Amino acid sequence: GIIFGPEKELAYLIVTDSGREVTVSSQHPILTVNAQGKMLSVKAVTALSTGEFVLNDEGSADRVRSIVPHKYDGQMVNFNVISDDSTNHFVTANGIILGDNAWQQRLASVHSRILLRADLVKELEEKKQ
Repeated sequence: GIIFGPEKELAYLIVTDSGREVTVSSQHPILTVNAQGKMLSVKAVTALSTGEFVLNDEGSADRVRSIVPHKYDGQMVNFNVISDDSTNHFVTANGIILGDNAWQQRLASVHSRILLRADLVKELEEKKQ
């Protein structure tokens, strides 16, 4: 499936040392790798830092040179790969390997659980006082 629509938040332009560029939404999943190209994690672009490595479409590690937030007036497109295997839920955009919508939803649910736990701890501490 394909999901698309206008971006209401800031978009992020990722530029790599090899010159590859991709613009993604703030919560779009990015596959990070080590310098040898071995997978490390999948994280939202807002958790990505310059100097980290992403995987390019040649299977090589590509260092992130810059991450530039900006207003984006175009349509954002996100794919949902149909597969039961999480290793298949990746797409290539402008030569950079990205997670699909399933990864984005998973990251969002993990983030929500962390927020809920933090809220619970805060509420319990307030009740002690």
